[in-house]
Amino acid sequence: PPRTFVPHMPRISDLGLLAAVLLISPALCSVGDRSYDFKLCLERCHAKNCTATTVVASLPAHLRLLLWSCEENCAYECMHEVTAQDLQSGRKIRQFYGKWPFVRILGIQEPSSALFSVLNGLANAYGYFSFKRRCPSSYPYLVPITAQCLVIIFSRS
Repeated sequence: PPRTFVPHMPRISDLGLLAAVLLISPALCSVGDRSYDFKLCLERCHAKNCTATTVVASLPAHLRLLLWSCEENCAYECMHEVTAQDLQSGRKIRQFYGKWPFVRILGIQEPSSALFSVLNGLANAYGYFSFKRRCPSSYPYLVPITAQCLVIIFSRS
């Protein structure tokens, strides 16, 4: 007999996917990055500091060593400029790019997060080398486990 189409009730995963798709567009940027004063500050900063002749002079050496771009530095500087204006005006602090405006220390914007990421990477590396010491080289899954561990170590640190 020919197969007939039987409609089914949407599964929870289908509804979850639909909800995620509907919620993605409002989450593309934060209140701070959408603000007029932030966008204006970015335009001024890019025009002043991010031209071909001024980009190297505008970024301190420690920021260049940590691979900060001129655009990222402008976003950081403008984020704090707008936050200072908000505080002076008695307005609430806004998020920028989904993050709160943390102070940069030695070129690292979130030093605690960076430190814990490095410690997490070290813990994963220690676990991998402990496993490898105990595992015979003839173990058939050694190569895939090694690849997976390296991906985990380098993606989390």
